[in-house]
Amino acid sequence: MNKIIRVLIVEDSTDDAELLVIHLQQAGYRLEWERIESLKEMQQALRNKVWDIVISDYSMPDFNGLHALKLSHEFDPNLPFILLSGTIGEDIAVNALKSGAHDYIMKDNLTRLIPAIKRELADAELRKAKNEAVEALRESEKQYRLLAENTLDVIWTMDLELNFTYVNPAVKILTGYTPEEWIGNNLTNYCDQINFNMMADIFKAELEKGKSESGTILNSELIKKNGDTVSVEILGTVIYNENGEPVELQGVTRDITERKIAEEKIKKNLREKEVLLRELYHRTNNNMQLISSILRIQSRRMKDKSKQTIFQEIENKINSMALVHKKLFESKDLSHLNLKDYFATLINLLKKSFDFPDKTIESYVRGVDVYVLIDIAIPLGLVLNELYTNSMKYAFANRKHGKIEIKLDQTDQGDLQIIFADDGVGLPEGFDLALNSNLGLDTIFDLVEKQLHGKFKIINENGLIYQLTFAENLYQPRV
Repeated sequence: MNKIIRVLIVEDSTDDAELLVIHLQQAGYRLEWERIESLKEMQQALRNKVWDIVISDYSMPDFNGLHALKLSHEFDPNLPFILLSGTIGEDIAVNALKSGAHDYIMKDNLTRLIPAIKRELADAELRKAKNEAVEALRESEKQYRLLAENTLDVIWTMDLELNFTYVNPAVKILTGYTPEEWIGNNLTNYCDQINFNMMADIFKAELEKGKSESGTILNSELIKKNGDTVSVEILGTVIYNENGEPVELQGVTRDITERKIAEEKIKKNLREKEVLLRELYHRTNNNMQLISSILRIQSRRMKDKSKQTIFQEIENKINSMALVHKKLFESKDLSHLNLKDYFATLINLLKKSFDFPDKTIESYVRGVDVYVLIDIAIPLGLVLNELYTNSMKYAFANRKHGKIEIKLDQTDQGDLQIIFADDGVGLPEGFDLALNSNLGLDTIFDLVEKQLHGKFKIINENGLIYQLTFAENLYQPRV
């Protein structure tokens, strides 16, 4: 055995003590030992050193084994104590065991000594571990109770019938009732029927859900002792026994009255801002429609076709911007616009401005739903207006049928890609875009690349394809 055991030998005979030591060493024990033979010496030994076991003779000149046992228990009730004597009678031995001795051994029969020492040392370790666990639990309970008794949140336990079995003192601050006025009473006494039914249903569902670590959170109202109501947030969970059976409900209740007031204030402010924004969008749309109407009237008075066309194009641009405000005014979300829906509506609006009775030009808007802010939607609307106008003016010359397709897509990198394609005549071979500003490409380049920091590409294939690409962080919602 590698472990050293510390043995306090209470014995008036030096020879007997040395024989005991030899017996223990022969059994494989490494010893640290001391022999004492008086009450004073034993007090000093117990005070100065920690011992693993006490082995005591019964009969000694100044005191006996029962005195030694009592003194040992006064210092450490869990210290193993074995009586070892040659003169002890059965009555004395029984009395010693009742007084707390762990065993008694006759000096003329030491065969039981080593097993007894092994057993008592092992039992002492178990008692020590158990006592430490009990002490840790007691300290934990003390800390928990200290926390529970001083927190402002109401900590509670209920049985499965919703009768309170514990409530901490914070309940008096919250409701005006003392803990004693809660304990033993049912939840129904502290809320109206609607709130009680709601909480009972939620707790019932939590029980039916089975064992869970998450618990449930709910908002409710309690009735205070003075009749007022208080808004509360309740966190409750079901406690299960070792067999997995529900035994009680535990939880925390918190006053959220100030939070509710703050939330209502925020909601009120948001409603007021929503009204103002809707009014702003509505008036902006009306003002643009007024400008558009003035331009239309002026255009009709003109006899010069080229000037009429210029006025019509300006009117279309104004209508594309006005449509953004109209869409936002009609939307539930006042900050973001569905780009695909906006494009489809804008195309239908632009169609009406081109009177081609002998032509059928079909238009399609396809692809993913993308939501953008107003400062992105307006320039994209102007770009679409320019592209559509170009196609309607130049792509379908001398043709009765044509098709325009707008597609919104996302690349593998998450960028937004807008494809505008027509199946018209395309550009003549050798056509120099830089020398033909009448296509409005300068405006498109400025809007796409300078204002929106995108990329613009033209593909002259089976008609014209305009490819616009924008970084992901541009079109994603920013508010």
